[in-house]
Amino acid sequence: GQLYISGYSEGGYVAMSLAREIEQNHAGEFTLQGVAPMAGPYDVAALGSYELNASKPMVVPAFLAEIASSYAHYYDDINLSAVLNSTQANVIETKNLFGGDYNTTQIHSELGLTINDGFGVYPASALFQTTFIDDYHNNLNNSVKVHFEENNAYKNWIPSSQLNIIQCQTDEVIPFALSSQIAYDSLKTTGASVTLTEINASVVPPYDGTTVTTLSHQRCASVAYGVAVKWFDAIRQGGSK
Repeated sequence: GQLYISGYSEGGYVAMSLAREIEQNHAGEFTLQGVAPMAGPYDVAALGSYELNASKPMVVPAFLAEIASSYAHYYDDINLSAVLNSTQANVIETKNLFGGDYNTTQIHSELGLTINDGFGVYPASALFQTTFIDDYHNNLNNSVKVHFEENNAYKNWIPSSQLNIIQCQTDEVIPFALSSQIAYDSLKTTGASVTLTEINASVVPPYDGTTVTTLSHQRCASVAYGVAVKWFDAIRQGGSK
């Protein structure tokens, strides 16, 4: 009777999606006490529109390449060679780049994105075909866009359990406004019990005497988990959300 769900980043997306699945299809088996998704890409379509920019640097190109590879693998109407530049699509398929044998830096190297180990330097056009980028933004029936919309984690859901969406405001990988804020605003319109917890650097004690002014996606994780655990405990002790 004390079931809670949480997760961070991709795990945050999974946490929200799992809660929706349980409430919609397994409510007779499980009763959720609290759900705390953290820093997840809940609105896949909104983030896709933000990241697929021919001139904006990709923060972590390997993440985007893996998403493209996953969707091409799962959906028959998406061809990886029509989404990514041909050389990189071929590398992904022939080397099984996302099979678990390569770390992020090695993946960037295999994709030819080596400056700064691939982080925050290359625009989307260095990985994605410009024809695909243009079609994504201008064609409502673009296959990737359609499936992104289908996979928004909060789509067609009115949460019945307490839900606390937690994220640091200065997340550079998953923008707060395009993930937590947009999911919260949408779910609030359903009348559900939803809380949005914004974390900023002022809540974090100095590390080794150095004051933290921003919390990156990676650094925020331990802070966010602490917030989630305290919130879960308040529910467990009979407190309000």
